Amino acid sequence: ANVNPALLANAAGPGATVTLQATNNITVNSAINVAGKLNLLAGNSMTLDAGGTITSTATGDALVLSGNTFVNNAGSNALTAANGRWLVYSNAPAGNTFGGLASGNNAVWNATYAGNAPATIASGNRYVFAQQPTVAITANAQTKVYDGTASAAPTYTSTALVNAASFGNVFTQDTMTGALATSASANVGSYAITQGTLAGPTGYFSGTYTGANSDITAKAVTITGMVATSRTYNGNDVAALTGGTVAGTVGGETLTFSGQSGQFNDKNAGTGKAVTVTGLTLADGTGGTGGTGGLASNYSVTQPVGITADIMPSPDATCGSNTPFFSASSWVASPCNADDAFSRAAQKLTASTAALHGVGTARSAMTPLFRIDPALLEPAEGSK
Repeated sequence: ANVNPALLANAAGPGATVTLQATNNITVNSAINVAGKLNLLAGNSMTLDAGGTITSTATGDALVLSGNTFVNNAGSNALTAANGRWLVYSNAPAGNTFGGLASGNNAVWNATYAGNAPATIASGNRYVFAQQPTVAITANAQTKVYDGTASAAPTYTSTALVNAASFGNVFTQDTMTGALATSASANVGSYAITQGTLAGPTGYFSGTYTGANSDITAKAVTITGMVATSRTYNGNDVAALTGGTVAGTVGGETLTFSGQSGQFNDKNAGTGKAVTVTGLTLADGTGGTGGTGGLASNYSVTQPVGITADIMPSPDATCGSNTPFFSASSWVASPCNADDAFSRAAQKLTASTAALHGVGTARSAMTPLFRIDPALLEPAEGSK
């Protein structure tokens, strides 16, 4: 149907509403100016040819156009409703020619002229589409190291939001509403991110939601100031540990530790012997001057390294029938067995000392502990 502008202008006077309905196409090929309301309802295509602009001075729903497709060859000022608004109904934005006619508002989705009369449509100039887009939401996983604060608000990506720029921004870009939710606290843990109130724009179908987790991992701390105590040889490799504090906590939090044990690299005498620490675990702190008690579960610790201590020779050590030979000025040790050897510091032995131990040139009935070279013994004090 071709519209006669003069007839419409006469019919659509002030306060009047004129509806022109066609089973096929409606084409406007010259300017129409009316004082009342004008509805053009096409069964197929609604077309505005070059120069086919429409103007109404009515209030409310001044201009309503409907068709399977909308073709605007009249330009960005094709519809004017200075005292009211215009509405354009069609099946979907794809296939339409908008001609730069901008509504300045979001489009209305999943709505038809038959099912959603103009009075039900949000205010302002609007494009109204029968199409119902489907939106899918995917939460973005989060992870951070414990720092005493909760994770940032979770984020997401969404698909199938209609891109207004693809249609020349003749309607504004749709956006999601609401927000994702999580029960995350400031402490270490893995917390589920749920959809919460997040939803697609009005008229969209809410499709799949793919969740994720917000993870807070333990902060690494170290033990400083721990030492191993040097000791005399006693036949085992146990090392006594003392001291130590937890370093690297967050915001003045304090922690304690326990369960640690030390082990020399072997049981033999020596200096600067490496000590291995095992079994140390963190425990909750109890606060302190300027600090607050921390939770051990928010931290991880590695066993202290670089600790050394000495094992000093034992002058009282014996090893069965393998008696070491010594002179007056030094111990000369021989191994008692394959995995045990004497390591002696220099030591002088006087004749009287030897006699007290039942050894010397004049043997008693006692079994000697050591074999002595008499030639090297010094006389006891006062016997010279």
